[in-house]
Amino acid sequence: MSESMEGLDERLTNWKRWLRRYGHSGQACSLEGNYRSPQIWYPPGPRPIASKDADAWEVCLAAATLPIPLHLLLRLKYVIEFEDRIIASIFREEKLEPRCKTTDIPAIDWEARCTIVEALSQPIVIRRDRAVARARSLIDKIEDQMMD
Repeated sequence: MSESMEGLDERLTNWKRWLRRYGHSGQACSLEGNYRSPQIWYPPGPRPIASKDADAWEVCLAAATLPIPLHLLLRLKYVIEFEDRIIASIFREEKLEPRCKTTDIPAIDWEARCTIVEALSQPIVIRRDRAVARARSLIDKIEDQMMD
């Protein structure tokens, strides 16, 4: 395993904590991230394990630059923690991989991990620009579908 892959599990775990923490405290789990909901969804309770916000933000930007199937796999496997069989089912239902089997998930996972390591090696400014460009292209695609 390469040096850059060694700390990836820890970084993905930190990303998961960060997303889950902000999801419960009223902050959007997204790139805008500054939105504060006036609603209180959960009663105060024990504090979750602290996350390293700066590193989680870097992983979030890197994940946002990945192709949709790889980004989705990382979220399903490492944030939501679904089993491979459920991920394969979602990939089939969403037509991301129409013939996806449970045995295909480790290979897709490896591709997603290699791709995010490569994305994390890019300067953060480039990742941010790529994430913004990807978001704009998705919005344009949705707007085009709405116009049709």
